[in-house]
Amino acid sequence: MTIQKKPRLANMELLRFMAMFMILTLHADYFCFGWPQRRDILTLPEVWGVRILVEHWAIIGVNVFVLISGWFGIRTSLKEAVKLLFQVFFIALLSSGTVLLLKGMPTGGLIAIAKSFISYWFVWSYLLLYLFAPALNAFVETAGKQQLKGFLIAFFTFATLDLAAHFSDDFRWGYSAIFFMGLYVLARYIRLHVDYKALRTRTLLIVYAACLLLPAFFTFASASWLPLIFYQIAKTFFLTYSFPINVLEAIVLLILFDRLQLRSSLSRPINWLAAGAFTVYLVHQNTLVRPLYAQWVKDIDTSLPFGLNFLGVALMLCAVYLACTLLDQLRVAVWQSGEKLWGKYRKK
Repeated sequence: MTIQKKPRLANMELLRFMAMFMILTLHADYFCFGWPQRRDILTLPEVWGVRILVEHWAIIGVNVFVLISGWFGIRTSLKEAVKLLFQVFFIALLSSGTVLLLKGMPTGGLIAIAKSFISYWFVWSYLLLYLFAPALNAFVETAGKQQLKGFLIAFFTFATLDLAAHFSDDFRWGYSAIFFMGLYVLARYIRLHVDYKALRTRTLLIVYAACLLLPAFFTFASASWLPLIFYQIAKTFFLTYSFPINVLEAIVLLILFDRLQLRSSLSRPINWLAAGAFTVYLVHQNTLVRPLYAQWVKDIDTSLPFGLNFLGVALMLCAVYLACTLLDQLRVAVWQSGEKLWGKYRKK
């Protein structure tokens, strides 16, 4: 998603790639196999132990993706908004068209086809964030450090309370544009007002590991040894984007990648992969593609023994990412051709 008019830093583009790979992985785990019941974990502890860990690793992908936008700041323009919408509908056209050619008319007919062009919750939440970015930037620039700090404390306190109170399901799960705006302001605040460079890398790594491992271990332990109420707590709170530990984990990962030093020779391939990240999302979350994606994951998982099944799925995800990035090159070429034609038309 090319929105910021700033040089692309390879370390942060690597994080963008990683965030989208997390999202791919998220949709190849519980999304495919369902949320585990306690009996599932007790019956196949080694399989579900790995899946629980993977789910907790991948759950922060969306938060990281949004935080990157806040880290650099979004510069809203009509051209970039049109470019974003073109990408959405062009990729949806290719994805849905390919499925129709291979599988024929889907259940639901034309309504199902129409939904495949618009059923992207992330797109519309991010688009609202994009449109409100000028107001958010003005707020961050004019508000003092203490004002921003107070706002963020109030915002994320409400988000935490909503996990239990259920004021809004979209906000509670972290799917809403309002939650994205909170993440955006949080990233701007840390970049501008927090001495994050003084934090020791070792400390950050320990915090990241704790944020990842402790909830995963608690989930596994609560299903295996603890009273059922503890497993219900884990299922209810731990795997929402707005869960405070998931927000903290995403922030720590962002800061770690900000200080990552990479060889200049790696910049080009990393930037190329990261540039295709949004198309990766649009393809695999197309409502007509989604069942096929889930079936591929299940087929690989059931056809290979324990250990190799996870490796096989990981290789499949790499292939999907690469194929979508190659497809994105077609989108870029069509957009650039359209720009040239529009430029010639305006000169007449």
